[in-house]
Amino acid sequence: MTASKLPGPPQDEDPLERTLEEGLRLTPLTNESYARIRSVVATEWRKTLRPPRWQRSLRWGALAAGLAAALIVAAVLLHPFANKPVLGIVSRAESGSPRVGTVVRAGEVFLAHGPALVELSSGGTLRIAGGTRLEVVGADQVTLQAGELYVDLPPAAPRTDTFAVRTPLGLVEHLGTQFDVAVSQDVRIRVREGRIRLRRGSATETAAAGTELIVPRTGPTAKHSIATHGPEWSWIEALEPAYSIENRTLSDFLQWAGRETGRRVGFADERAREIAGRTRLHGSISGMLPAEALETVFATTSLRYDFEDDVIRVSSGT
Repeated sequence: MTASKLPGPPQDEDPLERTLEEGLRLTPLTNESYARIRSVVATEWRKTLRPPRWQRSLRWGALAAGLAAALIVAAVLLHPFANKPVLGIVSRAESGSPRVGTVVRAGEVFLAHGPALVELSSGGTLRIAGGTRLEVVGADQVTLQAGELYVDLPPAAPRTDTFAVRTPLGLVEHLGTQFDVAVSQDVRIRVREGRIRLRRGSATETAAAGTELIVPRTGPTAKHSIATHGPEWSWIEALEPAYSIENRTLSDFLQWAGRETGRRVGFADERAREIAGRTRLHGSISGMLPAEALETVFATTSLRYDFEDDVIRVSSGT
């Protein structure tokens, strides 16, 4: 690299100005000078990116200590919950509160702003009406403070303990599989399938399917017969758990539909029973009410069905 030569000052230029100009004139850098500058700058730049080993050791040590402290704090905070029995998990919530996926544990107060479905850890479900408030006592017991809930414990679900609903006016224990409890001024118990036992003070009584008990704050319990299907059960049917029909038999589906609608399944002839037992279903009934699912499924078969009081009557048409 060469530098161009600056022209000399005019002859009549002032001596002082000439002296300043010559003092400010720069000598161009050589290639070796540029190389040294680049080397120094590169070394300093690397230091900013990668600190010395002892600094890195201190940094990683501090990070490890912080993580360990965080884990200890988390363990301390979560320990009280670790041993609390789990009632179940929220699988549906119409209003979004509580949120789907919420784990419900003993000691918690459960407030349903809208209808909610809880899958029980021990098998079965709780269907909870909007505005219901309950306290979770354990994996198999709740205290219903206000509102309404429906307990569904399928016969096939293995259970080691009796599920119980405590109310202000007595303890309701399941001896069967499906029952509804509502708390307002009085306590109302409706049995849809199986039996329940009511403990009220020192008195105990049972109620079978198709029975309603009204427990007043004072006076004796009233008992009378009710239908296990109809409009009063519609909010419960709207909260049915997800049911997959893929590769299930028509007989299996009918048993599910019967439990969901509060009806028994009956066959008008043996051919209908035989066809239902060997027919495999495919597709989905997701989002359908039980009655809609029945209509959809039977449209794909050669069988017919009718509602006769509390029975789903299936026939072959022969």
